[in-house]
Amino acid sequence: MKILYALPFFYPYEIGGTEISTRMFAKKIAKTHKVIIFTINFGNRKDSINKFENMIVYKIGFPIKNKSISVLFDSLIFHIYLFLKMISLFRKVKIDIVHIQSLQMFLGIFLASKFRGKKVVVTIRDHGYDFSFSYLTNIYNRIKRKKQKVSLLIIPYLFITHLFNRRFTNLLIKKCDRIIAISNFMASKMIKKGVSKNKIKVVYVPAPEWKIHMKDKNTTKTTFLYVGQLDVMKGVDILIEAFKLLERKNKNVKLLLIGNGRKVYYEKISKKYGIENIKFLGKIDNKKLVKYYINSDCVIIPSLREEPLGRVMLEALSTKRFIITTGRGGLKEGVINGYNGLIVNNITPIKLMKAMEFFIFNKSKLRKNIEKVSKMVLKRFNIDTLSKRLILIYRELMET
Repeated sequence: MKILYALPFFYPYEIGGTEISTRMFAKKIAKTHKVIIFTINFGNRKDSINKFENMIVYKIGFPIKNKSISVLFDSLIFHIYLFLKMISLFRKVKIDIVHIQSLQMFLGIFLASKFRGKKVVVTIRDHGYDFSFSYLTNIYNRIKRKKQKVSLLIIPYLFITHLFNRRFTNLLIKKCDRIIAISNFMASKMIKKGVSKNKIKVVYVPAPEWKIHMKDKNTTKTTFLYVGQLDVMKGVDILIEAFKLLERKNKNVKLLLIGNGRKVYYEKISKKYGIENIKFLGKIDNKKLVKYYINSDCVIIPSLREEPLGRVMLEALSTKRFIITTGRGGLKEGVINGYNGLIVNNITPIKLMKAMEFFIFNKSKLRKNIEKVSKMVLKRFNIDTLSKRLILIYRELMET
């Protein structure tokens, strides 16, 4: 089979879970099938074709640099451009399956693929295809910061194109041949939106292939780790409040926070609270992340939003760290309460502090089970198993 994966960013622009998991799947599947990556050549006008890890990476020329591109993802002009580029590629290369990995490229790719009679698969990773006023506000503020002077006409333009594209995307997703949900939670969400249950297949995001063993630390200080965007909906306010309460009772604790967002604000809040053993490390390169997991005792995921699955959870599982989480959305699909983690329902600072205390008091006892349970859970997110499942889905499509 010849499979095309479409996504806006790809190596060396590995900026998130979509890029990382797509590369992992493509690398495995390329061992037995032909894989083509369709992505964007940021900052260059010319198309380029390169070989990478047994794949063919086809980058379409795009003069705008990646930091400015997000405003165009809901532009009709952008999707017309994608449509024409895909039609051109279909003339050059025979492709059996088109797998759209990012909804930011959905409309143009889907329409071109169906126009040429191709089988189309789409992976739904988030709630991002809903219409969102907050998305519009963020885009407008980003343009305003870059351009300073922005015509008021851009507001109705953003509103109309965003509304049209998201509603049209919702309609066309149901026309795809197969829809991949990255968790059972996301599958249930799509069924509620009217997507046929027969079209939905659950294929989890693969866990990192980190070869790790439990590490006995020389220090008596218990280290808690948070990785993710620093904002209210990720539960950072509650986490800092909880750690303030914990530190007042126990000075042998430390909290590390990795990620961007409202870093300066939270640093000021922590200083105001008089918290001593807290560090904001900013954004850390994905390749260097593993050492922070290894050097921590417990990973905290206090998210207040419904997480589609949770890459941080997978990274914590891979490093066999204990996980304290709210269990929102797909987070429950990797945490067995009381064994490799604790699920804190209706989270408050006091509840989270008590969960952190429970871990400290039972650390040695819990460690005996964490490695065994994490290993068992990780089988669910194994890249070999998941890639075989994906190939089976492709084969079933080819036979219909």
